[in-house]
Amino acid sequence: MKIARIEAFPIDLRYRPTREFLVSYGVIDRMQNAIVKVMTDDGLVGFGELMPLPLGDREGCLEELKKLGPSVLRQDPFCMREIHARMDEQLSDEPSSRELCLKGSIDFALYDIMGQAAGVPVYKLLGGSYDDGVPMHFSISIRSPEEMGEDTAARVAEGFRAIEVKLGRFRGALDLDIEIARIAAIREAAGPEVIIIADPNIGWTADEAIEVLPAIEEYDIYVEQPVAGLEDLKRVHDAIESPVIADESAATSRVVAEIIRRDIADMINLKVLRTGGIHEACKMLDMCEAAGLGYRHDNVIQSRLASTMTIHFSTTYRASMPDCGGTQFTRTIEDVVNEAEGVYVEGGVARLRNPDAPGMGATPKAELLQDPIPIAG
Repeated sequence: MKIARIEAFPIDLRYRPTREFLVSYGVIDRMQNAIVKVMTDDGLVGFGELMPLPLGDREGCLEELKKLGPSVLRQDPFCMREIHARMDEQLSDEPSSRELCLKGSIDFALYDIMGQAAGVPVYKLLGGSYDDGVPMHFSISIRSPEEMGEDTAARVAEGFRAIEVKLGRFRGALDLDIEIARIAAIREAAGPEVIIIADPNIGWTADEAIEVLPAIEEYDIYVEQPVAGLEDLKRVHDAIESPVIADESAATSRVVAEIIRRDIADMINLKVLRTGGIHEACKMLDMCEAAGLGYRHDNVIQSRLASTMTIHFSTTYRASMPDCGGTQFTRTIEDVVNEAEGVYVEGGVARLRNPDAPGMGATPKAELLQDPIPIAG
């Protein structure tokens, strides 16, 4: 069995008006991703998903995927070390998150193929499942403290037991007093038992983080990547008591090794697609477990297709913080996956509709696969 052809299919998914997502770097009101289809010479088909970085530059990312795709043609999908080495040769020495997402889109499709070929779901390829469901967090977008508190209360009522709070600059403005008020309102709405993760998405400077974080530590929080870069993250980590989670900085096993060696963070937030896929993500979490570094799972801006694959991964590794990300697909009007397949979220817990299905157990709707963009082969 060899990889014979790769195609891509743009998808445009609008967010519901009530679910417009505001973060420190702007407004997210749609997903403009692409389904990646990988075919083998014996007829198997696997699917992945491309999330463009920066958001909105799908056309540019597809052109780069056309340069990456040929490197995996005529390879056995099970030979993942060789395939990833070939893809790495096409990337920068220090690959960007943009490049890693390209790589991850192919990786996801190949794991789908391997599961189908072996006749087992992907999570069994990875070592089996701890549980039949994965507790999820829900992200609360930047708004007034009152609105964020109301949104939190609604999500807790739905069953979510972890809330990720988006903070940081929005439209150029930052008011540290309002940031504190947001966390206070969310803790009051959530109650004492719900996990709260303060996530400015690198929207603060180190000085701002060191000023504001001690003022919100009384609300029992985790702090996710408040600043850009490992040096500033180390500075914040050493200055506060709350556990610090590396997110944007923790994209490769090399960086995870540095985080461990220098004690830069207490935990990493692993987004499988952004690491280059499952192959690299497994290495990263094996390193964390060996070194005693905590980790949690999360997703990038991705549809229910890619989110199904990340649930296969998340159910295989028991995270230090049990609640994971991955609910962005619940914000969209359109869905890309056949209704009876893939992941679903109920009561704050994600489960697979067909946990025994070979491969990923999710296929895109046929109408989305009508106009392929040739990538390779």
